[in-house]
Amino acid sequence: MPPAGGILLLIVLYQVFRLIVPAPWIEPFIAFFLVGYLAYDYIHYATHHFAMRSKLLHFLKVYHLQHHYGAKGLRFGVSSPIWDRVFGTYPANPRSRDG
Repeated sequence: MPPAGGILLLIVLYQVFRLIVPAPWIEPFIAFFLVGYLAYDYIHYATHHFAMRSKLLHFLKVYHLQHHYGAKGLRFGVSSPIWDRVFGTYPANPRSRDG
């Protein structure tokens, strides 16, 4: 996301989070939210642009690319299959293209 759009979105999210998170904790919450988002974004970028040499990272890259190009309705855990396990969208055969 371009910086200008990111700043505008952060302002909106800050206002929403301020309604939920108590006053002394809003700034640390936003800081950790940003760190988490940046970690996710860098991992997402890496899965598209770098060779993954370890078995785990290669599995995550293949899993992620199948999120984009595989069966519809499966693989919503963009950077990890954890949420697919939680919500029941983990494919029966994770190595297959169609799920």
